[in-house]
Amino acid sequence: MEQWISESREYEELKTHPVSKPIISIDDCHVTVSCEQGSELVIFDDIQNPVKFGEYSAEGICDSISQKWQVDDGNGFNTYDRMIGICVDYSNLI
Repeated sequence: MEQWISESREYEELKTHPVSKPIISIDDCHVTVSCEQGSELVIFDDIQNPVKFGEYSAEGICDSISQKWQVDDGNGFNTYDRMIGICVDYSNLI
């Protein structure tokens, strides 16, 4: 993920802050993606649109028919083929 960000011109803001792997918990058909305290969660979908969750976790459930994740991003549930997440420490610069 870090290599992808470093090669992307669209996410200059993410290139200037330290990033780390999120904490991912999967229980049956439920997923939680979160960050350690002090970092903010950013989730990308398959077409690489970032959704900032901030200090909140992303909670999702699987749709067994479509084989996709239904994630509440604060504006209702959105569908993700896969969830690509990073944690960004906006308080520090690289």
